[in-house]
Amino acid sequence: MNRNDLASWSDEQVKELADSGDYNAMYEYGARLYVRDENREAFKYLYPLVKFNNSIIWGYVIDIVYGYEHDLMSDKELFELLLRKHNYSSSYHSYILAEFYRLGRGTRRNYKKYIELLGICSRDGSAYATYELAKCYERGYAVKKSLKKAYQTYNSFVDDHCRPDYWCSYKTAIYRLHQWGGAKKDMAMIKYDLAFAAKVHDEARDLHIELFGEDPVPDKPRRAKQ
Repeated sequence: MNRNDLASWSDEQVKELADSGDYNAMYEYGARLYVRDENREAFKYLYPLVKFNNSIIWGYVIDIVYGYEHDLMSDKELFELLLRKHNYSSSYHSYILAEFYRLGRGTRRNYKKYIELLGICSRDGSAYATYELAKCYERGYAVKKSLKKAYQTYNSFVDDHCRPDYWCSYKTAIYRLHQWGGAKKDMAMIKYDLAFAAKVHDEARDLHIELFGEDPVPDKPRRAKQ
């Protein structure tokens, strides 16, 4: 019997088999509980399975502990599970692993690994990791300060992944406007990037109005001025 065979079973039937220690039933029942956000109960069935080579189960357990039930595992144990998950390629969980290295959570603080993992996640298509990595170059945090590398990193998300990101687009527009990091002042691109970022970020919207005299999202309510 595999997990697919249990799909039509009721919760009561699957739970009964899971309580007997059947791997597939524990996996199926734990996954059902996870989807319903019954996290502590889901952990009870999924955690015993982390010793097996199943990266999906590892992801469930990490999400339960990191996101909700922090007392169910030690930081060291969670770090080791994140490391295993990272080796199976998951940019989301690799980004969490990077944060553990940055904070020294469950391991020694290691800024080199932090930057390395941000780079991996960025190349895998994580907009958030790309933005964080660019900020590190911008501020000189854990790396040598370089506005050129910051601009290249912000701009790389669009170039490498053929889709924009709201914050990266806003920062790219700022760099082009001020010609920071070797960026060329291209008003057409600045207008395009600000108009896109304005869908989410008020800073981009305000700057677009200031520079071009028009509201890029006229149907969106304006925030109250302080």
